[in-house]
Amino acid sequence: MSNSPNRLTSKRNLYEWLSLIATLALVGFIFLYVHSTETDRTFSVEQDRLHVLTDFVAKDIQVSLTTVSHVLEGVIRDYLSDPSTPASLHYLTLRLQALEAAIPGVGALLVLDAQGQVTHTSRENLANLNLSYRDYFKQARNFPDKSMLYISAPFQSLKKQPDLVITASRMVQDGGGEFSGMVVAALDQDYFAEPFTTGIYAPDVSGFVVHGARRKL
Repeated sequence: MSNSPNRLTSKRNLYEWLSLIATLALVGFIFLYVHSTETDRTFSVEQDRLHVLTDFVAKDIQVSLTTVSHVLEGVIRDYLSDPSTPASLHYLTLRLQALEAAIPGVGALLVLDAQGQVTHTSRENLANLNLSYRDYFKQARNFPDKSMLYISAPFQSLKKQPDLVITASRMVQDGGGEFSGMVVAALDQDYFAEPFTTGIYAPDVSGFVVHGARRKL
């Protein structure tokens, strides 16, 4: 008979422990559910925000490249469209220098002949260089299309420091419609960094541009 109260006490203790464990498990489950739901909600909100910012930056860069394309077309129209009238070296150089100064992120503007020789440039140190080995020149020479804006893959510039450059260029055609050179805008990294300034909304947010050749700028 003396064992009966002890047995009831043990059962009651076991029941209380089981109840406590069940309660803690339920609380833990609720906490995990709420945490998981909040994490999914935050992830979805951030993902939507990043999609909007990505579209915004992409459109901004597209508009900037369209502007550069119009600039190059203007140089061709005003100075290089009539092969029978040689362009004035003095005035064309001034035009290139003014355009470089007016467009942030443009490191240099160049005019190349059909052999890849720099005939006009906004930078004196680039004058008379032969750039026929550059891929952007080969692309335009081998696949000429006067309506196309050629965008190069990032490559090392001619400067000593290890910086990357992307060129935007348009071909120049002669009187017969054949390739006779190109006008090139060398775009440095700041040109592509500027559109990200409004999109970096937190210290741990970063952005980058990836070329179709899978090179990051």
